[in-house]
Amino acid sequence: MQVLVYSRIFKEIDQSVIQQVFDTLHDNGITVYVYTPYLKQLYGKIKFKKEVGTFDNHLDFSIKKIDYVITLGGDGTILHAITLVRQTEVPILGINLGRLGFLASVEKKRLKEAISYIKNGMVSIDERRLLQLESNIPIFGDLNFALNDCTLLKRDTSP
Repeated sequence: MQVLVYSRIFKEIDQSVIQQVFDTLHDNGITVYVYTPYLKQLYGKIKFKKEVGTFDNHLDFSIKKIDYVITLGGDGTILHAITLVRQTEVPILGINLGRLGFLASVEKKRLKEAISYIKNGMVSIDERRLLQLESNIPIFGDLNFALNDCTLLKRDTSP
């Protein structure tokens, strides 16, 4: 099994939990890739039992066989991870490092249990819809999608 660990910002307060995530993954024989910008923040702070791979962008899903993405943070971290996952349908397990999360529903005290469940295939997956947004003006670039919903804002363009 191969997983991608994704987060945006390393916080010292979460160091022991983050260490526990990597230790648990390695102890379970899971191959680990880490989102490169996050990995750079972990150097010198997290001890890796085994070498981890790097993961740069959404194109890496076509090269590396990722079974799960594990996000460390909150709902915003999951929403940001969607920009990598896109339409690959790779499931995301959100480990909540902050307050109550709607999408990041795994509490940090249950992370070992959650990792064991995904390793042993003892999970149910909530499916969410990815919406593609199109416009006659290419204002979205290649990030023209949303998770579950999008909001339209009407501006007054009259003089």
